[in-house]
Order: sequence, then C-alpha cells, then structure tokens
Amino acid sequence: MSDGVAHGQRRSTGLPRLLLVVVIALVGAGIGGGAALIAMRDDGEQVPAADLTTPPAAVPTEDAARNTPPAPSEPEHSVTQLPPVGGSSPVPTETTQKMERDILDLVNAQRTARGVEPLSWSLCARRHAETFVSEYVAEGWLDPVRQGKATTVRNPFVHKDMTAPRAGCAVDKSGSPLNAVAAENVWRGVIGSYGAPDVVNGWVKNAADHKNVLDPNMAQVGVYCYADVLEGTKRLMCSAIFIS
Repeated sequence: MSDGVAHGQRRSTGLPRLLLVVVIALVGAGIGGGAALIAMRDDGEQVPAADLTTPPAAVPTEDAARNTPPAPSEPEHSVTQLPPVGGSSPVPTETTQKMERDILDLVNAQRTARGVEPLSWSLCARRHAETFVSEYVAEGWLDPVRQGKATTVRNPFVHKDMTAPRAGCAVDKSGSPLNAVAAENVWRGVIGSYGAPDVVNGWVKNAADHKNVLDPNMAQVGVYCYADVLEGTKRLMCSAIFIS
C-alpha cells in the first residue's frame, strides 16, 4: 500500500461549468505510513508529473498587483484549532502553521523553476481551506482504514464544492469575478511523520494536482493543515485552495 494519497480539484469558474473528473492517485514516497493525495479537474486535461525527491530551494514570495491582500487589521493566521476528534490529541498550532508556509514556499519553488509567477498568500482562501478540512475530518476522511496488513484512508475522496472560495476570494485578470477560478489539492496521511516536502511531493507526482500547482492562471493560495494523534496513530490533512 502506498504511503501517500493526494487529491486535487480543478476547477470552479464563474461560468456554469461543473466539476467532471475526479482523479485519485496513490503515491509511495517512502514515508512509512498511509497517506492520500486527490485531484479533481473539470477539463480532464492532464500534464506529466515530475518528481520532487529533493525539493527545490524555497523561493521568497511576492505580492502580485492583481492580488487582493487581507485587511491590514487582521493577523496573517487567524487560526481556530480544530477540537480533538474521538479522543485525539491535536498537534500544536504553531507546528502546522509552519508547515503551511513551507508548503507555500515549495509550491512557489516548483512554479519559479518552470518560469511561472509565484503565488501570494491568501488569508481568504486559507479560511475556506480550514472550513473544508474541519468538515473532512468530521466526516471521517482522515480515519485510518485497514486493507489487509496496510493502513490507509477511506476512498474515493469527495471534494467540497468550490463555489464559495471562488465567489468569495477569486477574481480574473480584469478584476472581475465572472471568469475567476478556484481549485483544491488535498493530502491525507494516517501513519508516519509527515512534513511539507511529503505533501508537495505527492502533489507533484499526481498529474491533476501538479497542474493546479503550476497553473499560470492562479495568483494566490491559502493552505490549512490539521494534525493529531488518535489512539497512537499520527494523522495529517492539508488543503490548498488555489485562486485566480
């Protein structure tokens, strides 16, 4: 059984298009546990996935003029720690916050290495990612599942509708929400010790996830990660919401 499962959703737009395809890929990154990556696209197009065995060096991010920054009065991380689930012990918030920013740096390293403009941080998109993750966890998408001698997560994964983050956070290049786009990558792990490179490595190896990472139409991203220990099992879920 693979160590990672990644899930990515691509894309919700201002036009009346529906999400058509869910691509689920199990990836083995030698992490020592069960994890999942998921990708969903509405156009069905895939690109070859590269490897990220050694992640590129972190690249400082820059705010693009087309981005809408969070209100100055708001802290960069307005975090509400998820309550313990079924006797679980949450990992300290500062640990997951660092992972979120490390994921941003590694995603931007992927983009700049291929000549794509880096993403800026979106507090708005992160709030939606936090809401989605809290619902995913409550719905049991992070519960360990035994398959023979292996431990993994429940599949097939079902993404949340992207209308809310698209309508609430994204704009197109003209500044209008009409043709704005939004997409989500999700990573789940239920055994092992995971870090930002494991998450981005999984997205790079999944074609639909990787397309979201490299999409030049995306200008911002918000990442939220939740981690805990449930009955001795380490669990991690991260959602990255990309917006134009």
